[in-house]
Amino acid sequence: MRYPHGVLSAVLCLGTLLFGPSAARAAAVAGPRFAALPRICVKGPLQGTSCTSPDDCQQNPCEVAFATDSSFSATVTLVVDDDVSQFDGSEDVSNVIAVTALLELRAGGRDIHAQTFQNLSGSDFDALVASLQAGPEVASNVGIGRRLDEDELNTEAASRADLVDAFLFQAGDSEFAEALRTQLRQVGTPVIVAVSRVEHFDHQGDGRASVVRVRIKGKFLMP
Repeated sequence: MRYPHGVLSAVLCLGTLLFGPSAARAAAVAGPRFAALPRICVKGPLQGTSCTSPDDCQQNPCEVAFATDSSFSATVTLVVDDDVSQFDGSEDVSNVIAVTALLELRAGGRDIHAQTFQNLSGSDFDALVASLQAGPEVASNVGIGRRLDEDELNTEAASRADLVDAFLFQAGDSEFAEALRTQLRQVGTPVIVAVSRVEHFDHQGDGRASVVRVRIKGKFLMP
């Protein structure tokens, strides 16, 4: 995603990417997403009702409304290429960006769900080319779209903390979410709650796509 240097957002949930250069910025990135999650009172006479703080629950806990027994694990892979070409290596339009996301699940029957994203906006050829070169929005920060390109991916993925922060509390695109609901027999929105086993492969210098691969844990929000 292309925006001011030091800010990156990318998949998924998934819960995919918002990156940043410091712990302070990380809090500003994942924090708003976490704050925006729906909450319910978990104890007391108002148990099960929506809330924003313990004050709404007569000082009982107000917690994120995760569905019971909805935890899942998956592997997410992001492949980002800043210079997409034809199979023979030729290209009439240069610097076209594509982002491919893979979601690997074992629960409910092993499957790999994949999508390739490009920025296809524009009402004429010149506008379409400019959009393809700007790159697609593949994640969000509380409704604010974030663009991903290879340079940002490699720069920000150098910090594990920032990479983890980029994935936390993302809900992913609608088709990935539906794939998770179908395979895991759940309802509601899947959200990433933890990230581990981070791998990063920088191939920007040799002209091939760069890759980030992470293991995630997620939960479903109550419908």
